[in-house]
This record gives sequence, structure tokens and C-alpha cells, in this order.
Amino acid sequence: MENIFVVGLLIISSLNDFVISHPVADSNDTLVSVAVLFRHGDRAPKTSFPNDPYFSTTYWPMGFKQLTNQGKQRHYELGKWFRNRYDSFLPKIYSPDDIYVRSSDVDRTLMSAAANLAGLYPL
Repeated sequence: MENIFVVGLLIISSLNDFVISHPVADSNDTLVSVAVLFRHGDRAPKTSFPNDPYFSTTYWPMGFKQLTNQGKQRHYELGKWFRNRYDSFLPKIYSPDDIYVRSSDVDRTLMSAAANLAGLYPL
């Protein structure tokens, strides 16, 4: 199972390099559909351990398992990257007819989706 996981990571890494290095828009190409799947952004730890010196809300003001500011920022930047990549295909104004977003009903995943959309459809 471990070998399959490593091979999967290598394939994803190779595809990532291919996608980033090749432009989307070409005079002879037509974009039919794009499916994007990603996980929530950086989050605070899930739990603590006995005598944890960082258990205080000073270190995790958002609470355990919640999205950190860095996680929000990364998803916002990812949304901006998608806007730049697919700008010629996406309208400037959000419409549910153009894009479908789905998230589990957990604060960190909802916030990740919202931050991503904020980057994809800036004011």
C-alpha cells in the first residue's frame, strides 16, 4: 500500500508540473469542463496532549481543528491563481450557473471554500 501511495504522489506531482507549465488557452482548444478537488487549508491541531505548553488559546485563538490565517491566505491565493489561469473562460461576476462548489459542513472546509472563491471572484 505504501508503494502505491508513493507512486500516486509522483503521478500527482508530475501532473502538477504539466498543468503549471502548459498554458490553458490556445487558439485551437476548447475548454469543456474543469474539475478541481482539494482539501481544507492549514488548520490548528486536532487535539492536544498532557502538559502541552501550547494548549492555550493564545496560540490557537481560532480553536482546535479550525482553519488558521495562513490556511485562509493560501486558499485565497489559490483562488487568485485559478482566476489567472482560467480568466478567459470564467465570467468576472460569480453565477451559480457557471461554477459549482461543494464542501462538507465543517467550519474549516467551508472557510477554505469561501476564501478560495474570494480569490477567484475578487471585488
